[in-house]
Amino acid sequence: MSNGEYDAEPRQQPMPQKYASEVILVGNRLRDLREDADLNQTQVAQIPGMSQTGYSKYKTGENDIPTQVLIKLANYYKTSIDYILGVSNDRFPYQT
Repeated sequence: MSNGEYDAEPRQQPMPQKYASEVILVGNRLRDLREDADLNQTQVAQIPGMSQTGYSKYKTGENDIPTQVLIKLANYYKTSIDYILGVSNDRFPYQT
């Protein structure tokens, strides 16, 4: 392209395999926590005060999950951020 023209539609690079597997893990964890609580995505999106569309983008990896949203979800589900992100497999680390 010339004369200062640019491609209006950015080309997305393929997701690196390692990152793709992490997104799948986080998405699966979010889905499992939501289903175990008998909630739909719209109901879960209300926890951090956002739209269902915005929440669904976390599950697909389209958007990264902000720290404050992770904290709210972890508190709601009584689990750890480490569990949600796949760093730990201990779903209920704080139970006594």
